[in-house]
Amino acid sequence: MKINFLTYANTPNPAGIPAAWPAQVQAVDDTAPAPSAPWQQMTVTQYQAYLTANQSAYDAWIASQQSTAQSNLSTLATQYDAAINAMQNFAAIGSPTTTQAVSAVQTHNTILLKLLPILRAQYVQSLQ
Repeated sequence: MKINFLTYANTPNPAGIPAAWPAQVQAVDDTAPAPSAPWQQMTVTQYQAYLTANQSAYDAWIASQQSTAQSNLSTLATQYDAAINAMQNFAAIGSPTTTQAVSAVQTHNTILLKLLPILRAQYVQSLQ
């Protein structure tokens, strides 16, 4: 068996994954002809060595993504807590103005919309 692969250097890469990392991989029969450029073909052993040689760059990218996500999550959690506190304060003082109540709810909903993709990404990553 051989491996045909295309790297992120030759595909759209909005996430900034290291260019040498495989973006698409296909297992092919030993008798398969070499793919046309920019696809590459290697034996399984060569491909494993290729991955090993590029693993540190990929691991550094993952660590950077996790750090950014954690920072974003922390910021959003702080904003979420502030929105909840504001709503609780409004409830404690009796009846807030309509503008104050709407503003607090809008802030709360905006933060939730920002949190959902981050939480989804963390969940997906935890499954890998």
